[in-house]
Amino acid sequence: MRPPPLPLSREERQSRALLAAGIGGAYAFALILPFLPRLPIGSWSFCAFHKLTGLPCPFCGGTRATQSLLHGDWHQAIYLNPLSILVIGLGIVFVLLWTVEAIRGRELFRRPGNTSTVRTFQVLAIATVAWWGWHIYDAVRTPKPELVDFTNPVAETVRRAVAK
Repeated sequence: MRPPPLPLSREERQSRALLAAGIGGAYAFALILPFLPRLPIGSWSFCAFHKLTGLPCPFCGGTRATQSLLHGDWHQAIYLNPLSILVIGLGIVFVLLWTVEAIRGRELFRRPGNTSTVRTFQVLAIATVAWWGWHIYDAVRTPKPELVDFTNPVAETVRRAVAK
């Protein structure tokens, strides 16, 4: 039998409330995206990796994919970055979880110990690198000019390597 969830300290309740409010606020802000005009392709990018290499980072296309999702265009969202659907879903789940925990003052379920947390981050890092490789390959192979700048010599070299 599992032990009951532990009560949260005042600091833990506050941190969960702040996390929920911060991420929830970002989601609330995202709700105005359907009312804004769609972002033009290649309109702006703050991604240093994309600027240097012309290749997409694991999250490139995520903003436009989120905007497409909020417009109800699942096909375009999946085309740009399927990971965005998972990130949005997980964000909603965590906001709800942290809100309920902050209100109740108790964990909903026991968190794993430190070694489990390290393993979780290792698995997430490996999954992110694997996703990134597939995302670059797919963006270059398809090709997706919204995500790849083929005028960049690095992106062009990768395109030639994928074409072989």
